[in-house]
Amino acid sequence: MIQNIHYLVGPNGTGKTRALNRICDLNDGFYIPKQRPTPSVGQFDEGSTRAYIDQFKQHNKTSPEQIAMALLRENAILRYTVFSILSRKLGRNFSVEIVERSQHFKITSGLNNEYFKDVIIPRYDLVGESSGLRELLILLTLIHSGLSTKYFIDEPELSLHPEAQRFLKNEMIRLATEKNCQFWIATHSPIFFSPESIDELKQATFFSDPQKTDGAKPDFDSLSEGEKIHLEKSLLRLDSEKWLLVHSKAVIFCEGFRDKVIFKTVLDKASIDLSRHDFCIVETGGKGDFSTLFLLCKAIDKPSYFIGDLDCLIDCKLLDKFDTSEIMINELKGIAPTILDYISRNIREPLGRIQEELIKINDTDFQAIDVESKIFPHLTRIKKKSDNSKSLSLELINKHPELIKKLITTTLHPLIDLLSASTNKAIEMLKKVGFFIIQSGSLETFYAASPASPDDDKEKMKLFDIEFENIKKESVALTENRYESIIQFSKFIIKDTFDNKKFIRDEIIKVLSKIQTILLEERPSDLLQLKDNPKYISLKVTDLLDFSSIIWTGEHFNLNGKTTPNFEPAFDFNLSSNKGIISEETIKFR
Repeated sequence: MIQNIHYLVGPNGTGKTRALNRICDLNDGFYIPKQRPTPSVGQFDEGSTRAYIDQFKQHNKTSPEQIAMALLRENAILRYTVFSILSRKLGRNFSVEIVERSQHFKITSGLNNEYFKDVIIPRYDLVGESSGLRELLILLTLIHSGLSTKYFIDEPELSLHPEAQRFLKNEMIRLATEKNCQFWIATHSPIFFSPESIDELKQATFFSDPQKTDGAKPDFDSLSEGEKIHLEKSLLRLDSEKWLLVHSKAVIFCEGFRDKVIFKTVLDKASIDLSRHDFCIVETGGKGDFSTLFLLCKAIDKPSYFIGDLDCLIDCKLLDKFDTSEIMINELKGIAPTILDYISRNIREPLGRIQEELIKINDTDFQAIDVESKIFPHLTRIKKKSDNSKSLSLELINKHPELIKKLITTTLHPLIDLLSASTNKAIEMLKKVGFFIIQSGSLETFYAASPASPDDDKEKMKLFDIEFENIKKESVALTENRYESIIQFSKFIIKDTFDNKKFIRDEIIKVLSKIQTILLEERPSDLLQLKDNPKYISLKVTDLLDFSSIIWTGEHFNLNGKTTPNFEPAFDFNLSSNKGIISEETIKFR
């Protein structure tokens, strides 16, 4: 929700921090300063833990790290929520170990498990981790804590890698949307402040004169409606993604800025947030740079995907770069030695023969057969025999094969079927290696107002203006229907491989193993005795696990329960001394 994210931007020393402090006091918010001092060594006992949480407004400007660690120690739901986010992000599990009935606890991240076998760390530590990871842990904990719905953060980008900055910003946007949290951010980062709309620009206050304590809001009243529309469409061109593709997990290249604006607008409407998956969209200014960018991404081991017009099948220097792909090798096995060879024999050659046949037909006969003028208005472009005219011919033949058969001699009809099947085959093969080709022709063929790819750039801009407004006004279902192939390709490339249920199961098994030890050693006869047991209390999971029954049969026990209502993913558990604790029956997700 854009309205819930506010930005304070400007050079150093212009008053952003003073303004952020003042606005926070006026709104009774949670302030997170840019100076987050390393806490002194000392014990983190129950009393100090509760004090940091209960009196957080007294400590938030001076001790945000202590508050975050107190929250992680005391709040199991928050702990596992934040650790799931970080584990998904980093690809290695975060865990917390609380030494029973003591003032010690430690946080580990799977970086060096051997180190933590024999060491007890006073309070907490993240040995071997970067300052940026510590910052990310602190900030994620505080904004997910629920201690406030208004957070004032001074330079959240400090120590954070550009990818981590974007990740954190997306978490704020998600909380603003789902939890109605509000954020005021004083930042120098082009990642945190890279507005994509006029509405987002309106959420910023610009500081340039330290004598003006309130800064300045942008003024759009001096712009005409046409100028505002032009600015809105151009904002996506001014972002920092071109310079940040090396910091993203993957990049999607498209040919031009119109493609980027339309794709981004459509995906946003379809609730597909590429940036949440650390993908960025980069316009290349044409397909000519596809090959160069492919090689760049290959050199730095960066996953890259491409979206191009149908003419990429006719003229694109990128295609041969896929010949070494294992997927492409398997797809072409027994069909052709290379993708270019396949396209030359099965697409370019038959297309040329059909195109020559169409050109020979006189205009009168052509119009007599093409009574609905589906092809004839484009005949002048077809006759040019350029790559552009070839791609248009391919587009029209695939769209109107039966009409083409009526226009040309029957001996060439098999070529039309071959051309159609080969085009579909080539597009499917290229999609599997990450190159999506718009089967209907070009971006404009998705537009509600464009049945065929236009040639004139002014016409393209005119259609783009209409489509941009149309997407904003029409229903989500209608937009998704028209752009279904683009949406499906986007979903295909951003498949989430993180198994959150497996992560939670592995972490809860550790907790249940400790509960099992308590049961066997302390032998509590009922749930009340278990809940009052100091060793159980020290595990800090009372707000996460809700026991329903404990039954003893001689030396054996059965402990049943479930998660509390406000934790996802919800599960039921049955801890039994008659079966292994890692049994699939121990934890069952709903």
